[in-house]
Amino acid sequence: MPRKQIKQRVAEWVQQVQAQNIVLREHEHTPLYE
Repeated sequence: MPRKQIKQRVAEWVQQVQAQNIVLREHEHTPLYE
């Protein structure tokens, strides 16, 4: 696999991880009880 494709795949993976972190941050301070 050419290096360019590997870098592109890593970049896509990083974007996915960052997007997941943003979603999870919305619930960081949600209490376990209400």
